Amino acid sequence: MVRVTPNVEQQFGGDIEFVSVGFETQFVLVPRDGGSFGLALMLGYGPFSQFVDGGEPDEFEFGPVVELSQGRWLATLNPVLVEQIDDADQEALGLEYAAQLQYRFAPHWSVAALGFGEIEDLANAGPAREQEHLFGSGVYWFSKPYAEANEMESPGNDAEWVMGVGALFGLTDNSNDVALRATVALEY
Repeated sequence: MVRVTPNVEQQFGGDIEFVSVGFETQFVLVPRDGGSFGLALMLGYGPFSQFVDGGEPDEFEFGPVVELSQGRWLATLNPVLVEQIDDADQEALGLEYAAQLQYRFAPHWSVAALGFGEIEDLANAGPAREQEHLFGSGVYWFSKPYAEANEMESPGNDAEWVMGVGALFGLTDNSNDVALRATVALEY
């Protein structure tokens, strides 16, 4: 699978901002194939210096994608280690995570509880209040109906569009109080 994901956010009362674009691929190690457990290795590249203002360095990400499903429920955990590229000031290895509990209530639609976070330097993580942790909910539309998409994708399957929007709430002092998150992804 290859995934291209542009992301925009809007802080409460602020302007909509383009915050990132990511290019990812997954190597499926244990396909779900209609079962309840799936495991993949995700490799990603964020060319922030090319697409995002603000002097953010590019990032290379790698880590597991764990999926657990039961009926129309799907829990996904994606902890990734992050190495910044072309940033001489930061030599540290960071950790980012995304967690989602999703319920597919209609053939093309789901609702989800979402959690995101980041620890910029694992060796000097500091207290939790100085890290970024967000929680919220979202709604997603899928171009493939539930019956076709009920497994981790493997090479050779048709492309699928995924679009989502959600509200995120900061859990720490270093997080935005409220953010709107919109995602459009093409997976193939």
